[in-house]
Amino acid sequence: MPSLTPSHRSEEATGAATTEGLLSGLLTLIPSTAAVYFAMKTSPKFVKVTNWQSRTALAIMPPFFMYALSAEKKLNHKMEEMASQTEHSMKINEWAVKQQQDKQANIKRKDSIKEGINDKQLIAMYRQSVSESGVRIVPGDKLGIHHKAANFFQENPFKILGGVGGKISDLMSSLLFYSVL
Repeated sequence: MPSLTPSHRSEEATGAATTEGLLSGLLTLIPSTAAVYFAMKTSPKFVKVTNWQSRTALAIMPPFFMYALSAEKKLNHKMEEMASQTEHSMKINEWAVKQQQDKQANIKRKDSIKEGINDKQLIAMYRQSVSESGVRIVPGDKLGIHHKAANFFQENPFKILGGVGGKISDLMSSLLFYSVL
């Protein structure tokens, strides 16, 4: 099941691009090497006007080109696919908010709580849509300490900046104090 961590997504994209590139390069290496071999065996002029470096380049440059081209195309395709998945997730969230707002408006109009959507139903709908999208959901109690720290950093950037800034300020003031003595 796919993960939403940036490192996993990056590994997934680069792995797919590398595999595609290697396959294309290998499939190009066979005919390019055969063409150079055939030219060396059938054309004395080819052998005379080329040296071993140029013949090596003629054999390996087409596979390198195909590796780079197909890997780049695969990487672009994979990145567009990931962007599409992210956009889909955002649209699901917007849809859920709109559904909740519509239900709230119906509640206010009809003064009836029975027809409204509550938070538990909204959370259940969101979880169902995420689980059906193929995204891996890891419960908070199963996360490692480094994941919890990363989540804290992501959720509280100003607290982190303030704390680091305060510590740097204390360090600088103590260094200045001791340099004066």
